[in-house]
Amino acid sequence: MPDTNESKELLKFSRKFTVPLRHALRQQKTLLLKENHQRPVIHVFFIAAGCCYVGYSYTNNNSPFFMGIRRLKLPADAPSRSTLKLEEAFHLFIPYDE
Repeated sequence: MPDTNESKELLKFSRKFTVPLRHALRQQKTLLLKENHQRPVIHVFFIAAGCCYVGYSYTNNNSPFFMGIRRLKLPADAPSRSTLKLEEAFHLFIPYDE
């Protein structure tokens, strides 16, 4: 759904809709039983409760995070929210092995 204040009510609906949709698509053999990170990803974009667009993206060109946002937890001893911005930058720009 769009990331707007007006669309926040769709968030609850989309979370409840995701699992049954995935289950039905797997039963129809539209989706694989196990995720394959080499295959395209299906997206269902709701603009209203009864209206959506369906599309796909390739795994090398999409975000693995819900709504495209990495969720980070603010440490209790963090001086400010900028701590999260730094952590996000570390995850994005510094290779995992470093």
